[in-house]
Amino acid sequence: MIRCALLTNFRNDWAAALVLACEGLEFVTLSPVVLGLDAAPNPFALREDDRADVILLTSYWLRWLERHHPERVKHVMAVIERSAVAVVGIDGMDFFALGFDPGSFDRVASILKFQGVFRDRELYNYDVGPWYPGANWSQPLHPKTRRYSARELDKIRLSVPCLVMDLPALLRSARRYESRGAQTLAREISWAERAARNVGEEVLSRLIEITPVGARPLDVHCFATLTHVQRLETICRLEGLSGTRGIDRIPDNVAGVGEGPDAGLPTDARRALVELAAPYMRSRLGRIAYLRDLCRHRIVVAPTGYGELGQRHAWALRTGGALVCQDLGHVETMFRFRDGENVAFCRHDLADLRRVVDRLLGDEGARERIASEGRRSFKTWSAEWRVHLDAGITSHIRAAVALPAT
Repeated sequence: MIRCALLTNFRNDWAAALVLACEGLEFVTLSPVVLGLDAAPNPFALREDDRADVILLTSYWLRWLERHHPERVKHVMAVIERSAVAVVGIDGMDFFALGFDPGSFDRVASILKFQGVFRDRELYNYDVGPWYPGANWSQPLHPKTRRYSARELDKIRLSVPCLVMDLPALLRSARRYESRGAQTLAREISWAERAARNVGEEVLSRLIEITPVGARPLDVHCFATLTHVQRLETICRLEGLSGTRGIDRIPDNVAGVGEGPDAGLPTDARRALVELAAPYMRSRLGRIAYLRDLCRHRIVVAPTGYGELGQRHAWALRTGGALVCQDLGHVETMFRFRDGENVAFCRHDLADLRRVVDRLLGDEGARERIASEGRRSFKTWSAEWRVHLDAGITSHIRAAVALPAT
């Protein structure tokens, strides 16, 4: 049993929740006293200790430390390195770009990059991805001011995508740590409510998996929170087609407008977005109603949000709608998206979105084939979620303990 000290500050850190679902690992967190801090986040109420076999350092925790204790960063990082055989970075940012800044993981054994990794590692040194305006996800056009070294990039390891977060069995495993006011991915709930939710999710999962992919009454589904400006553009491009489309909320930060994840949304830009989105605003649906509605649609479009890959991709695959999303060919993911087989890709800038959708609506055989293969391939893949957690998380932790960073 490997003792892991998990350092995260974010209650809804889905990557940390996936780590907690791994078997063969014991979890604690480092005591604030050891770190030389008055207090430190412990959102999962893990037992405090002064040592561990490996420290699991999330990018969220490191950002918390830099924001709240900038004068203590070097000291705390030195303590972390002395408190275990190895340090492993947990990069659970929604986007494919790295959440750790250049130089911040120089002495870690490896960085587990959840979601997926760029096939061309040099892309990490450029401003690419949905947070930047211009829909450039894969072209090295704008170099970053600070660059990752080749040694740092060699430490990146492919880890698990967020697609598994909706699986009932995995959620039950992660919820082992929902106690004493700690939650993994939800509000605080009682034991009885948690048990009822587990049963309900299992029943819902089985029902949506047997919904026929053919004879669906509606064309296209695209109903989501406006986490990216392209979600509004997607809805506009689908005008005239039947189906559920709309925006349920505009958060404080919207990707694709500013100059990156930390830039924030300017007041005038937010005002303009609110005005443009006004005709498409709709009341938010509960999760069960949302998934049932997906089952009525022939096509589900999953435009980017804060990251290129989201749970809408998994929901589309599971509910039997033909998944249409922006091209993911420039990244390696643990679930393999195959254009024309289990998904239909469109361009990153959405220029051909309507053409892709219209082609599928006009060829019911092709649409049903993609929908059926999407459901089949995802069901087969997700049934082995324990294998994926071991390959994408536990195996790298074992390797780090055996081969500590130098």
